[in-house]
Amino acid sequence: MDRGFSSVHPAVCFTYYIFIILFAMLLFHPVYLLLSIAAQAAFLLLHGRGRARGKSWVFFGLMGLAVLLINPLINHRGSTILFYLFDNPITLEATVYGAMLMLSLLDVLAVFACYQQVVDNHKFMYLFSSFLPKTAFLLMMCMRFVPLLLGRMKQISVVQKTRGLDMTSGPVKKRSRDGMQILHILITWSLEEALQTADSMKARGYGVTKRSCYWDYKMGREDRVLLAAILVLAAVTAAGSYLGYGTLAVYPTLGAVSFEPASLAFYGAFCLLLLIPIFVEGKEILLWRS
Repeated sequence: MDRGFSSVHPAVCFTYYIFIILFAMLLFHPVYLLLSIAAQAAFLLLHGRGRARGKSWVFFGLMGLAVLLINPLINHRGSTILFYLFDNPITLEATVYGAMLMLSLLDVLAVFACYQQVVDNHKFMYLFSSFLPKTAFLLMMCMRFVPLLLGRMKQISVVQKTRGLDMTSGPVKKRSRDGMQILHILITWSLEEALQTADSMKARGYGVTKRSCYWDYKMGREDRVLLAAILVLAAVTAAGSYLGYGTLAVYPTLGAVSFEPASLAFYGAFCLLLLIPIFVEGKEILLWRS
């Protein structure tokens, strides 16, 4: 059962995350990035999915740490030299740029994690299947393809271990051979199911006429208010980015983070935009506890 921000109309949720994903990729500023990461983490905790993604957060953290360490090692631009490593200068600007790349990567991953919790396959199909039935179905299949194959790979590996096929132990040649056999089983299973699904959809006339949807979402007054707030705050944030408040100059000399009134106003608008799902989730929690 949907609750909190997940219970908001799918069009509002999708519009919100389109803006947040765009800002996560376009705003290259430590204040914006830190605010966004903190907001996404708070939302996942309120939504009850923070602990469930513990392993994912560890993996994301390792990826970000790799970006942070690699950038100053291969990029020697910048005017402030911190020290030399194997006769190569490690500059402050390259280190800060690597840190911001790390924050940007973590922000994008966190936003997509929140998006998956709010906009599921049913809502995505509801939004796009009426005028783009085949495209919507193809995109939905692509989004679930990787986790589906990973789950099947685990199932096949467990079963095949009883037959002596194990790609995690033994000589490299044996592991390679067993891995190829497991991959062959996985591809055969997936292709066979794809053919059965295609035949079933064709027999039921999918895409012949306008597709109906089992879920009938109605946009109420609160949904329209949230949508208006999202559009206004996103427009203010985009205006700040256009005026240069969404990017921190790093090369050739590291710039200073501005906290002048205009910058604080744009920070505040973006922060309010980020707080919309948290506000809805918090309101839901308070209603259930009261």
